[in-house]
Amino acid sequence: MEIFSRYTRVTEPDGSPMRVRAALSLITKALDELLSEYEEDFDTDTRWCIKWFEDHQWESADYGKAEQMAHRYNTSVPGLVHAGVVKSTAGKTTLIKPADLPAKYDPTTDDRLTVWEVAIHLSRLIEGKGPGTGIDAAGELLARARTRSGIDEDTVKGLAYLLHNICENRGWTESQRWFNNLVSSWPDLQTAARAAEKRGVRVEADQLF
Repeated sequence: MEIFSRYTRVTEPDGSPMRVRAALSLITKALDELLSEYEEDFDTDTRWCIKWFEDHQWESADYGKAEQMAHRYNTSVPGLVHAGVVKSTAGKTTLIKPADLPAKYDPTTDDRLTVWEVAIHLSRLIEGKGPGTGIDAAGELLARARTRSGIDEDTVKGLAYLLHNICENRGWTESQRWFNNLVSSWPDLQTAARAAEKRGVRVEADQLF
């Protein structure tokens, strides 16, 4: 993308001008290859969530299908419910939308923390309009999350890119906007996280983010 934005003319190997459609195809292919590398860094619960999201987005689907898929990813639907990423009732399983996640959340006390959960909570805070939301609150959550083993902020960002790409390919406009806002806010989010660490802020678990 940097190459195509830097130069006024990009050519094919035969010297002919490269058309926009061909350029976009190359960009998409490169992005897909980059994002596939991130998947190796995701925990098993997050891998399940990505596949379920890709198939169903936020819609409910059959519990049996969810459990069958969970076995392939070495997890379980009850485990995913315990992790706080899905709800499962009346034979149906559903990923929890950012807006439906609990306002009280502390990643330092989460006994089944996942990359997916961190990314979705960050999206909730960035998109939120009420008290205890916004970039500063999201930055503090990120600062607290990255103290935990297995949570790397680049992997969280990579997940946001991946979800944005999935939404774009499927035309899921609202969800694409959520993840686009998370990605585009990342520099400010990192600044807010560093500021929280510099202040040495340690919020009590019962405080609203």
